[in-house]
Amino acid sequence: MTTVPPEVTQLLAELFHPNRLPILIALEERPRGATELAGDLDLNVDAVNWALKRLRQEGLVVIEREAMMPGKRRFAIYATTNRKWKGIMRAAAAVAATTTTPTTKRGTP
Repeated sequence: MTTVPPEVTQLLAELFHPNRLPILIALEERPRGATELAGDLDLNVDAVNWALKRLRQEGLVVIEREAMMPGKRRFAIYATTNRKWKGIMRAAAAVAATTTTPTTKRGTP
């Protein structure tokens, strides 16, 4: 049996959180701020900010630059550090499609 390193398990847990992979896919399309991501993905801005914080901790996104809103409020524009996030979704779907019911030595579930 293959042993999965703990850092890989942690990374997968981060990626497959319901909000994080969609954020990575959106940032791969183009960099943007948390408020714009929240609107584009129909998510709560606080949830997006939390997800971005976690993704930054894992080194999966970076602050590309800072921008100014009207009224002189600064905000971060995030970008992904990696590419092919949609490929992860396709790979996960392919793995899920291979799921079988374990059988006993007698061949029964």
